[in-house]
Amino acid sequence: MNHDVSVPVYSKGFTLLEILMVIAIIGILSGVVIGNVRSGVSGALASRTATELREIERAWRIWQIDTGYNFRNEDIYGTSYGTGPERSCTDEVPIDETELYSDTESTPGWNGPYIAADMPGPFGLPYAYDFDDDSVASDTSGGVNIFLPWCTAEYQSDYENLAVALDAIFDDSDGASSGKLRWSGGAQGQIMYLVYDNN
Repeated sequence: MNHDVSVPVYSKGFTLLEILMVIAIIGILSGVVIGNVRSGVSGALASRTATELREIERAWRIWQIDTGYNFRNEDIYGTSYGTGPERSCTDEVPIDETELYSDTESTPGWNGPYIAADMPGPFGLPYAYDFDDDSVASDTSGGVNIFLPWCTAEYQSDYENLAVALDAIFDDSDGASSGKLRWSGGAQGQIMYLVYDNN
């Protein structure tokens, strides 16, 4: 009686192909997760920035009601956005140097401050006030605007990506040169949130 009994052979590890497939799957999944996290962070930043822009606009409207004044030319507040290479390309005035924070001009009826907390802006550069007595009809950056300027290429992609996200929130992605939110790109650029068109 001859019985051939074969003993099963068990593998003691994974084959190279199996290991490579697992690594590939982990790589794909981590790319999806990182992309979703980045998208969520930039979406949260755009949402916070949109809220702050609306809050600044509301503050200007309340200032108008209290004082009876229309918007003032920015030069009344000075012509300096600050010092340093990241602020050198604009003469717009930081919001915290306007009448939203303190009665800089001894304006009758002033009942502020109209913004309780300092808002540093999305990447640490301050929001700025822009009004040169112009209108959107004569200049894309015309009217009364809240500016988010950047002056170095270091900030360019961050601000340009933020501009696209904000444009989707305010103007259903109508582009850089029209609507409530406009922007100009490049190493020196700006996001402009239109508060009032002086037309």
